[in-house]
Amino acid sequence: MDTHQADDGMPLIMLHTTDLRKKAVYSFMAMMEQIHAKSYSHIFTTLLPSSETNYLLDKWVIEEPHLKYKSDKIIENYHKLWGKEASIYDQYIARVSSVFLETFLFYSGFYYPLYLAGQGRMTTSGEIIRKILLDESIHGVFTGMDAQSLRNELSESEKQQADQEMYKLLDDLYKNEVSYTHSLYDEIGLSEDVLNYVRYNGNKALSNLGFEPYFEEREFNPIIENALDTSTKNHDFFSV
Repeated sequence: MDTHQADDGMPLIMLHTTDLRKKAVYSFMAMMEQIHAKSYSHIFTTLLPSSETNYLLDKWVIEEPHLKYKSDKIIENYHKLWGKEASIYDQYIARVSSVFLETFLFYSGFYYPLYLAGQGRMTTSGEIIRKILLDESIHGVFTGMDAQSLRNELSESEKQQADQEMYKLLDDLYKNEVSYTHSLYDEIGLSEDVLNYVRYNGNKALSNLGFEPYFEEREFNPIIENALDTSTKNHDFFSV
């Protein structure tokens, strides 16, 4: 997902961004997505044999139906930006898709490393994930603000159409996340809490886009809440 965000999402959004400061931010974000992808590989190669790592990264990730579904849904909206004449509407929906990816779709996979790290296990991997989480949070806020400025350029009928498309996409992606979460977490009894976390992040994505919460929020594990607390942590770009 990070690779698609770096190779497709950010470059295509940047192609239609005229503000040089925003363009620079999107360029930086694309670079960070590549670093995220490399970080996952680093975690795998630290914990698993090379043969299993190669299988997971080269075959399982590509063929896993839930990952493929959400990847295809997001990339479909990115690819509408090919060419120089992409409409403001398509540019807006591409940013909505990016915010859903950055703020909503990564987090079911982030849950378990944070859960283990909060118990003093796999703390190095958990710290890598936490730093990625901080990056994704910033990406979602920035892209959401940019999306809101584009939405202001739409006509009233286009806004209504865009809102319908946004909520349809959100529902489709959420149903996929529910199925994916059950497939990963049922055996260890964490699915319900992970889905509470997923819904929290879905509402956070909507907030980034300027909308009210959509999902009913319930409390999730305080270990995960603590990992999300950035008030006592620094976010720098030079940490190893």
